[in-house]
Amino acid sequence: MTLANDYKVQLDELNEYLSNFDNQNYIEISIKDNVLYCLFGDYEDASAKMSDIFDAEVDYVKKKVYLRCNIGNCVHYSLTNDYKSYISFKTSTGKDLDKLSDLINKFLRAYRGETIKTDDSSDDYLDYFLYDMFVGEEDKESKPTSPKSTSTNKSAATLATKSGHSNGYTEPLNKLNDYLKTFDNGYYGTFKVEGEYLIETFKSGDYSKAKMSLIDKAIEITPNNKVIIQCKKEEACVFSTFTNSTHAQMSLSQSSGFKTSELIDLINNFLATYNGK
Repeated sequence: MTLANDYKVQLDELNEYLSNFDNQNYIEISIKDNVLYCLFGDYEDASAKMSDIFDAEVDYVKKKVYLRCNIGNCVHYSLTNDYKSYISFKTSTGKDLDKLSDLINKFLRAYRGETIKTDDSSDDYLDYFLYDMFVGEEDKESKPTSPKSTSTNKSAATLATKSGHSNGYTEPLNKLNDYLKTFDNGYYGTFKVEGEYLIETFKSGDYSKAKMSLIDKAIEITPNNKVIIQCKKEEACVFSTFTNSTHAQMSLSQSSGFKTSELIDLINNFLATYNGK
């Protein structure tokens, strides 16, 4: 166990892994004045403010690890002098993308001053991972659990309560996802909560995500045809892999008419329960 305010330990581990990742096409990652720099093998570097990027995530279809912007095109590429909405890492050597994503996120969480787990043999799960693991899971109270998992769920519930959100929102979230199973032939997949983000998944593998704290409510935008989940103050809080850019809403629609009030009620009931209203 270690308090992660010394992020250099995690950064060194990350750079050591990158030194043998994809034939040394990635040289190193560094931090200066709250700006992340990624130096590539062709001597181009990409940079972005630490506060402007999401955690790393794996795209298994494209076989890449992405560091995406949480708003706009926040990444500057020095060689081309342009801006993009992400930094990506790919490999032709079969290296483990999950390992790279994990190392990047340990470094990011360490930089933010979050406590991280460094001893995999320990059963003492840490606050951040307990909460991140807990939210979005189904309520397991009715299912038999071992003493160890019961203890873990109890700790997770305590953490969720401390964060201001109880596991009470899982029921309305499940009702929303049950509705989406038949909505537009199941095109929209499901919604889930991971950490502080709401993620709208699609059967195609694409997704949209936004911080729960930046989401306002669901409203009808086209009568009997289209519903949107809008951001507060009409800000662009939603990142979409469809467009690789940010938007001011998530949208749900289908070609045939439907009772929009039913879907709106399901979404807003989930949001209200999550926010404790």
